[in-house]
Amino acid sequence: MLLFSVSWAQQNMVPFYLAPDGSDDNNGTRESPFRSLEKAREAVRTQLKETPGKSVVVHVKGGVYHLDAPVVYTSEDSGREGSPVVYKAVDGETPIFTAG
Repeated sequence: MLLFSVSWAQQNMVPFYLAPDGSDDNNGTRESPFRSLEKAREAVRTQLKETPGKSVVVHVKGGVYHLDAPVVYTSEDSGREGSPVVYKAVDGETPIFTAG
């Protein structure tokens, strides 16, 4: 019999995904990632309001992301003590953000 445990942090973590070839009409899953930081930030804010106490991680796939305008983060984008918001590159991939 194979037994494994899932840590409390993993059970209380909501994942979103961001990819240069994604779409902001997507739902942010691994199979259907968002395209923009703005859309990911909006989804994170909604998630934090709907499920307080959950951590959120945004997995950013490698590739080039062009920013048309600054993305502004406020205190509401950082989560709460014990349930942070984390943006991180997908392992082995390099996201590049450019602006005009």
